[in-house]
Amino acid sequence: MNLAETFQTDRTKCSASPVEGATKLMISTLAGLLLLVSTGSNAVQLSPSGTGQALIVPIYSTEGGFDTLLAVSNTHESSESAVALKVNFIGTDEQIVGSFNVYLRSLSTWGLGLRRENDQSISGQFTSGCVLQAGPDAGAELINSLQFESSVGYVEIVEMGSISKSTLIQALDEGNCSVIEQYWTDILADGGDPNAALDAPRGVVRANIALINVARGTMYAINAIGLQNFRNSELHTPPGESVPDLSSADNDPDVTTSTNCYVMPCVVDEWSDPLDAVSAALMAREVVGEYVINDAIGARTEWVLTAPMMRFASDPDSASRNTGAYLLLTDRQGERQQRELIPGVGLPQPPFSRSFEEPMLIDRPLLSTYFTSELDPNSDDSILALPQSVPIPAQFNAGIMRAGFSRFDLFSEPAQTSLGGRKYFGAPVLGIILQEVNNGVIPSSDGSFRIAAYGNAFALSYSLEETE
Repeated sequence: MNLAETFQTDRTKCSASPVEGATKLMISTLAGLLLLVSTGSNAVQLSPSGTGQALIVPIYSTEGGFDTLLAVSNTHESSESAVALKVNFIGTDEQIVGSFNVYLRSLSTWGLGLRRENDQSISGQFTSGCVLQAGPDAGAELINSLQFESSVGYVEIVEMGSISKSTLIQALDEGNCSVIEQYWTDILADGGDPNAALDAPRGVVRANIALINVARGTMYAINAIGLQNFRNSELHTPPGESVPDLSSADNDPDVTTSTNCYVMPCVVDEWSDPLDAVSAALMAREVVGEYVINDAIGARTEWVLTAPMMRFASDPDSASRNTGAYLLLTDRQGERQQRELIPGVGLPQPPFSRSFEEPMLIDRPLLSTYFTSELDPNSDDSILALPQSVPIPAQFNAGIMRAGFSRFDLFSEPAQTSLGGRKYFGAPVLGIILQEVNNGVIPSSDGSFRIAAYGNAFALSYSLEETE
């Protein structure tokens, strides 16, 4: 058989009638739909678009000369798609330092600026939206600013639902927030059902935060982490109540389902406790990113880990809290390695083999670690200047960092196990990398000087270990 005959034979084998083609298309479509179902289309999971029914802002800070600007947007285009949000500020002691109801019309953004007033107080000013907090006599109170004591923490934002009550939608369109305040006054006095004013949440909210240091001329822009399919029912609670929060997932009548795509193919599981479902969606065994330190150009790196499920742990030794961490640094050529344990208690010191890496206790929900030169380990190279930041002396000035949160071997205990028996190893954590370069000042054409400083925030790469 010559080449032409071979080509013709292959074409004959691959040809199909219109009916056969349509049948194959139908089978392919059904297979795609089954794949969609198998990856948990109704399961709580990280949102690739950044929008969601629940959002986690990994950090806010007014330490070290920083101010914080938080922006929360309702992205839905319909004029009738106003949303009701619960916003909780969580301090580093795991306590809620501020809780508010925020109401936003469609295609609008609520802005909040936080700054340090003195050594004790943090103040904030609002733009757009209607914000209510707990008022006197167990009532609701409209506010235009806030004040609390915690200078560092993270933020939970949960969509309580899409507003269906026409008078509340009209009030938001007209900027008449007193109508919403009166609504809550009447509900709390008469014992009405606040859920009647809402439909199920649409998952159309997104948020970002900017950490701004005017004196250094830098700004770090960080996107919130969105959770989609978090709830399929409305939950409208009075201002002053902190629920719904990250423990309020509800996407199935009997169980709560999660999807985690840090491992491929994605794993879908069912849980009797909504907390476990959210933890499973956030579970990571390791996070990976780059770092650079260089005194000649004022380059420094800091990474921040947020453990948003820690505050829900009733047992201090539970998986949500016992999120052990080790650190592996590799130079950019991939030839040299340095292993460190983030300082803990009763742990072996490096070097140690990968199979015997031990977890350690992270005893706070927000951990900051910055890198210093091994030649000057006591230098203050922290970017954020957060309390209890942990310095890591580095043997090389640039490379890859890898942080792990649990052992994974035959003797390891899983962080949690699903109803179907799948074992998850790791911790529900979020991470960001901050890098800054400061070249001092440079002259401008008009004879003045400008600060030559640059800063950026990077996302980490995540991986998961699990066994069935």
